Amino acid sequence: MKDRNNTVTNDKRKGQQTSNREPGWGNMPAEDMKNMDFRTDFQIGQYRIIKRLGSGANAEVFLAKDLNTGIEYAVKIFDDGDTHKKERNLLRSLNHKGIPKLKDCFPILNGYCIVMDYAKGVSLKNLFRDGRTESRQTEKRRTESKQMESIQPASIAEQLTEILIYLHTRPIPVIHGDLKPENIVVTESGEVRLLDFGSAFFLGDFLSEYYATNGYAAPEVFEGRCDQRSDLYSFGKVLIYLMCKKTPEVYGKKKDTGFFVRLGMKKKYARIAVKCIAEDPARRFSSAKELYKALLKCQKSSGLEGACKTVEQFFCEAGGGIIAIYGLFDYFIRNGKYGKYFVPAGCLMLVLRLVSESVRRKSAEGEFVVEYSIFLSGKR
Repeated sequence: MKDRNNTVTNDKRKGQQTSNREPGWGNMPAEDMKNMDFRTDFQIGQYRIIKRLGSGANAEVFLAKDLNTGIEYAVKIFDDGDTHKKERNLLRSLNHKGIPKLKDCFPILNGYCIVMDYAKGVSLKNLFRDGRTESRQTEKRRTESKQMESIQPASIAEQLTEILIYLHTRPIPVIHGDLKPENIVVTESGEVRLLDFGSAFFLGDFLSEYYATNGYAAPEVFEGRCDQRSDLYSFGKVLIYLMCKKTPEVYGKKKDTGFFVRLGMKKKYARIAVKCIAEDPARRFSSAKELYKALLKCQKSSGLEGACKTVEQFFCEAGGGIIAIYGLFDYFIRNGKYGKYFVPAGCLMLVLRLVSESVRRKSAEGEFVVEYSIFLSGKR
């Protein structure tokens, strides 16, 4: 078992560090790669390196421009000749708009290079940031985040589930294996891209080594077991991040619906997330299709509740205001004897509207039930 911090771990001695490997390619030492100034011209074949996009345990990913066409690509450079084969063969077999397409691949000195579509956008890690990290964002990232404020987390979750359905229903199912905010990019048009298939594999393949990210990886992964439901576990953690803007470090091993509701999730989505992150794979959703249906049901019910709420709000608030105004008009202008009753009636409707909204909000957060239980216990 290997985690994403370049630390190799042994299955029997979970978490024990046994080696620490630095990436590099060709005849260039890893330390020189880290210190390289990519503002200068640097070229691999027909691709000119523009900047580093990220790094992993045995590869570096760069943004590069094809000198023949001027098109930008993501170039992943592996520092040995074997680890690239699984990812290369897997990407060749996939064809989905939410997954980068393999464009080119070729060997280099002491390594290998694969060229993929560049997903231009913002990763979820940068798109949804809390106040502590917002101040550290670059001006460019703040601008990109503002441009995407209108993108709904529910839409991102549904598109991500569609990608998982595609992967899990292939003739030989594909397990992504490293679902996390850093590997999910949202474009300016709101489309979702799933990146980094370095941990992906065909179901049934023997894995001599495996990469996972603590906090997002399912418990069974660290025991050497992994299937479609392991991706659904990671999806649950991503859903919590989408809805609450909280990382696993914040909530730890908590799996209570009410807890996530208090963090800011809607109750129906919190129930989905809790089911996804169940310790026992048998208690999770049986498939990505079942998960997708649950998400759609939440979306439809949320829309219906919102419409009903708008109608109720209109009649209660507008009706109460109209009655109160008519009462004032009748009492002061027409000198009618019933105006004095209409004013308090209209005001009462407005007060009842505010009270009902308060009760509904507390009930959704689980507070109303607690307060009512305390009240009953006090009566006894």
